[in-house]
Amino acid sequence: MASTGVLMGVDPGPRPGLALKIATSYHTMWLQTPDELYKLIHDHRPDWVALELFARSNRIDRNMIETMQCVGGVQGVCAANSIILYSQRPQERRSFIRDAQQHLVPGHAPHERDALAHLLLREHMLKHGRLNL
Repeated sequence: MASTGVLMGVDPGPRPGLALKIATSYHTMWLQTPDELYKLIHDHRPDWVALELFARSNRIDRNMIETMQCVGGVQGVCAANSIILYSQRPQERRSFIRDAQQHLVPGHAPHERDALAHLLLREHMLKHGRLNL
């Protein structure tokens, strides 16, 4: 697949956070539904997607179920479109939260920050020749 120059980071959930890098600019958004996310991934065909994996707590509620479904949906869209997918644990993004904050405008949603932190983490890892933590 030819490079599109688009990179994505995703914080999954019922209202997912999305970060994009287009050329040298970062953009974030807080989406209304996972379906919006799937369409953006399909339409933009990024070179890769950095996706936060689902982390389970001791209780299961509707939000957690919808988050699991969102993770599966992103995995499916990426597989169907031959898009490279990097899965990352939630705690792995923590060291990039401060860097993400510097790129964001005031009033952003935490999900936007987390999605951007995942994108920055994956960029850092690839730049230093590391595929996994």
